[in-house]
Amino acid sequence: MKLFLCAALILLISRHVSAQETFHCTHVQVCNLASSLAKNKGLFKMIHGLEGMNPHHSSPSVSVYKTLKKSNGILFAPLAIEPWFKGYEGKSARSYRLDFDSLNAHFWLHPKNLCEAEKQLRSHFIKFSVELKDPSEGFCKTGVKKADSKKFVVLTHESLQPLLTDMGHDFFIINTHDEHHDLSPKILKELAQKIKEKTTISWIIESQFHHPEAIKKMIKKNHRVLELNTIGLQNDSPDLVLKRIIKFLEEK
Repeated sequence: MKLFLCAALILLISRHVSAQETFHCTHVQVCNLASSLAKNKGLFKMIHGLEGMNPHHSSPSVSVYKTLKKSNGILFAPLAIEPWFKGYEGKSARSYRLDFDSLNAHFWLHPKNLCEAEKQLRSHFIKFSVELKDPSEGFCKTGVKKADSKKFVVLTHESLQPLLTDMGHDFFIINTHDEHHDLSPKILKELAQKIKEKTTISWIIESQFHHPEAIKKMIKKNHRVLELNTIGLQNDSPDLVLKRIIKFLEEK
């Protein structure tokens, strides 16, 4: 009986300690979401060196990998966003990688995916007795509303494709996210033709990427433009970027 009580006490203490241990995050939006779900925001810490890193332009430093090896719990973004961290999620039971395919990997840019990411993290945190806020305070309250009027939107990255598809908008993706990527004359010609055919043009320009001069010259004074960093900032609400985009798309 004494042995049983001792074992139960040890298990209880270990769970309490585990619940108080820091989780490291590899992406700012993973940390933002985790911090918004837990009662103790101090449990989550961005890995130093990854805070403002653009995965399309650079790769992690040696110090980042040292942190990965030492950490007893890492929250990873979907593999499509950070392929260089493949295999590290199995190091600790407290580690977890958000599970999304490449099309939906930017989970914070679609209400359905943000809700799914929340469910995945909640399920993981419960295993380690992390105290969570009530689900009513989470991000599963709203879905995607079909647009009242279809817009033509030029996108500089494919990450917003799921959102615009579900909202019912027409769009053209030019993929300027690679700093060393030269847009082909064919793509530029197709875009120029689309712009000529449409009466109203909207642009969503992701400011964290390099954009060729040929693209900038296509933006006219009468075009609607939203320029923002879609990666987001640390300590922001995980739905802040999404709300700005939806507001822009819903404006007449």
